Amino acid sequence: MAEEIYFTDVKLINQTILNKYNIDFSGMASTSYRRRLLKAMNANAVDTVAALVGKLESNEAFFKRFCCDMIVDSTELFRDPSFWRKIKEEVFPRYVSQASIRIWLVGCASGEELISLCIALKEMGLLNKSKILTTEINDSGFNKVKNAIYPIKNMEISLSNYERFEGKGKLNDYYKEENGTAVFDKSLLSTVTFKPNHFGKEEVGSSFDIVFCRNNFIYTNSALQDSALNIIQKSLFKGGFLAIGIKEDISNSMDYSNFQVVSQEEKIFIKK
Repeated sequence: MAEEIYFTDVKLINQTILNKYNIDFSGMASTSYRRRLLKAMNANAVDTVAALVGKLESNEAFFKRFCCDMIVDSTELFRDPSFWRKIKEEVFPRYVSQASIRIWLVGCASGEELISLCIALKEMGLLNKSKILTTEINDSGFNKVKNAIYPIKNMEISLSNYERFEGKGKLNDYYKEENGTAVFDKSLLSTVTFKPNHFGKEEVGSSFDIVFCRNNFIYTNSALQDSALNIIQKSLFKGGFLAIGIKEDISNSMDYSNFQVVSQEEKIFIKK
């Protein structure tokens, strides 16, 4: 098991990553970030901070595996079903008559949120005219997301979430069971583009109708939150929607005044 990680260790790890890979983790919230560092170290059988720094400096393949282990997986589809109902009932209908709909999903993680989004769009008849961009800190986990394969044991809660979302059919209409896994229909991802992007540090160079940025702000400090919200609001068309995690709060961010609340409970906003 890895040792405890202290503030000075975090600074050393972050500086090593910045120097070697030009990726800046300094804006991550301290407690949750240290917890994820320990998780990544244990997953890669690295017992000391010195050993971790050495591997980060000398092995790019290790760094990519390390980033995968640092990502916070969702483990369930249609998490917070009432949120997805609100999106279906109050956001998506505004784009039914529009020729196309551009969506940015920030932080695709292990892909459950992306699959949920694509299913919801398909059931509204919007998937084929959607252009979806999904981003993550680097491309190390994209192949796993594109494969759209999840342990069948994880489907029980997802099946329940989908029922509470009040989908048109059954969630298992979208996957088949193979060797203890749920293999989702890959055509769901046919309109998705995957792109590495450093959350809150760089723009993506496009404009969007909707930005899904759920459960990213909660893991960052206030400075990175301000930077990320500024990038998002510049990326949204006027009248575009922003959705964040239901436990997140952006009301103290400098660019919050550029938004109007659509649903405080589900944390959905519209750009003024």
